[in-house]
Amino acid sequence: VGYPNVGKSSTINAILKMKKVPVSATPGRTKHFQTLYVDPELMLCDCPGLVFPSFVTTKADLVVSGILPIDQMRDYIPPSQLLCERLPRWVLETTYGINLPAPGEGEDPHRPPTAYELLNTYGAMRGYMTYRAVPDMPRSSRYLLKDYVNGKLLYCHPPPDVDSEAFNKFEERRPVKAGPTGSGDMPGSSDNTQPLPPSKIDADFFRKCSRQTVEEAQQQGQERETKAGLRPSYVCRHGAWKRMYEM
Repeated sequence: VGYPNVGKSSTINAILKMKKVPVSATPGRTKHFQTLYVDPELMLCDCPGLVFPSFVTTKADLVVSGILPIDQMRDYIPPSQLLCERLPRWVLETTYGINLPAPGEGEDPHRPPTAYELLNTYGAMRGYMTYRAVPDMPRSSRYLLKDYVNGKLLYCHPPPDVDSEAFNKFEERRPVKAGPTGSGDMPGSSDNTQPLPPSKIDADFFRKCSRQTVEEAQQQGQERETKAGLRPSYVCRHGAWKRMYEM
């Protein structure tokens, strides 16, 4: 008994070492109560997930935790805002290649982006538009929340009595652009060495391998002839030299 999509059915399959109950990444796969016997004295019960009423956990928390189905959510703003509060601005920008609007004058320069800013920017970049030519925010929120639930956007819940911001402290990493004179990863690199094209690398590799294979085969053939006591001789037949063996 527990929340949906926490691994109850997967645990039973792991204990039985075979797939006895269906599993899915979407919450609500188990539809009815099931009983399975591990041995005559041990019975396991698999039941659908239960969402217990709570005054602490909000519905947005249940959505971003993968407990409630993302495709069935009605209000997409609270889960999206929770995602913006948990992840730094630069993580969202570098992951999706977007530029979120900067805080306005008089606002906190370190404030997280709002759900509207994130969804509008992401939808416009992906081309998710409505018939009114505005970004489709519900569709954008579903894609972002699925990336969060699947682990593309990484966030770890801290242990008790641990500050969440200190526990999820990300080191800012932005892509490094090549310098004007270099082709490497460091700015201003003076290395002008041009990389070999893939076709050239493949041709050299197969040429080297084929040459080694032929030489090894010839050497192995000569060793077998020596062990068998054969003396090779060559005769010309029909204008072609052929190798003959004599005892």
